[in-house]
Amino acid sequence: MTSVHPYVGWSANERLGIWATTGFGEGDIEIDDAQAGRHESRVSMRTAAAGARAEMLANDRLIAGGTTLLRLKTEGSAARAEAEGGDLIDPLTVDTNRLRLTVEASHVRSLDGGGQLTPMLEAGVRHDGGDGETGFGLELGGGLHYADPALGFTAETRTRVLATRRHDYEEWGIGGLVRLDPGADGTGLSFSLMPTWGETESGTRHLWEQVVTADEPANRNALDGRVRAEVGYGLAAFDGAGIVTPQMGLSLTDGDREWLAGMRFRMGALDGNFTGALARSASGESDYRVGIALSLPLGGGSAGGSGQPEEQQSRPMSAQPALRLGTSAPAKPEPGMTSSSAAARPAPVPVPGPAAKQPSGLPAPERVAAPAAESVAEPSSAPRWRVQLGAFSDEANAVRARTALESTLDDILVRARHALVVDSSKADELARVVIADAFTGRGTAAALCAAIEARGPDCYAAPFRR
Repeated sequence: MTSVHPYVGWSANERLGIWATTGFGEGDIEIDDAQAGRHESRVSMRTAAAGARAEMLANDRLIAGGTTLLRLKTEGSAARAEAEGGDLIDPLTVDTNRLRLTVEASHVRSLDGGGQLTPMLEAGVRHDGGDGETGFGLELGGGLHYADPALGFTAETRTRVLATRRHDYEEWGIGGLVRLDPGADGTGLSFSLMPTWGETESGTRHLWEQVVTADEPANRNALDGRVRAEVGYGLAAFDGAGIVTPQMGLSLTDGDREWLAGMRFRMGALDGNFTGALARSASGESDYRVGIALSLPLGGGSAGGSGQPEEQQSRPMSAQPALRLGTSAPAKPEPGMTSSSAAARPAPVPVPGPAAKQPSGLPAPERVAAPAAESVAEPSSAPRWRVQLGAFSDEANAVRARTALESTLDDILVRARHALVVDSSKADELARVVIADAFTGRGTAAALCAAIEARGPDCYAAPFRR
């Protein structure tokens, strides 16, 4: 799927900010079945989202020894995907929407050695509507963040849990981050190591592929372990007017591997990123992603700075949305943050779309989002546009579905999938039915299979590959 997502953010000051984005993309879904043959259908998707954040409290006396911060955030998003259908692929339309209200609390304490220690708590209420998992949920998260600006060292641990009344649907996770940032001028070595277990993020999630097979369990709540390592080196370029940072990375998940490579550059107020990834699953299947991202302030901005929230300026490749594996464009728009307030901001507790699980065949970049890097950036109220492009390889001998509802900002991706039925018979009666179950927790495929089997044909639900 190829998509374009313009984004604009505005900040009156460091205490108040708003943002909005919209997107459009087109691509294909493909079914390659030994009996039914290969069938394709064009798909399109549209997304829209907006949000605001406000700092409600910043008090140095509430808790002795540091600054206590309280923030309120609200977000809303909607998305639609449509498949034209054809041959054995039914036409379909998928609509999803989400509303979310979150309170973040943190306490920034400066240590004698020059570092900062920040405990964080977050609680949010969200409502999912449309197709797939729907209803209200309570998201709880917490973590501990340490940063030493002089050394460029950051360490963090984070936990999250989603509590709902849907007893067959749950999410939780534990994650960590160790990161070494380059110098204040952006040159030098950068390194990050990110181990995670379970779902440390809920849903601005991983966008492009779900490979459907019948040989893996469909336990949505399995404790999946992942580790990702990345390294880069910033070099002065453009006659001293900018920086070029080559980057490489490796991700391991249950026998699957993903190799990442890219180059990020900054020239004046322009930020750009060129990235690529090659993934190979334990079963030997492979796929690739390529991406381009550009970010430029409109109406002026701070000279020599990226005009981005600080937290984005030194993020590793995998800390970016899936196609933007090294770009410094914001994954969550909170412009105008100062160094101290950004460092105290808890990593977002994201919100998943209906199908937030990760396929092992193509582990999209996992994020344990960290509070801001300590390099100081000039706040800028100028809006920024971002353009994103992507391409994917064909992969034979697998039942595939690509209905990706994608946006490039944290907490506004909503992803949904519709059950695809393959009719391999030559008569009117179904001989074999394969259902790609995007909503295993809700039992959509099981219910559909039961209805089909009542009419005679055999049916089975093909679970996600994680």
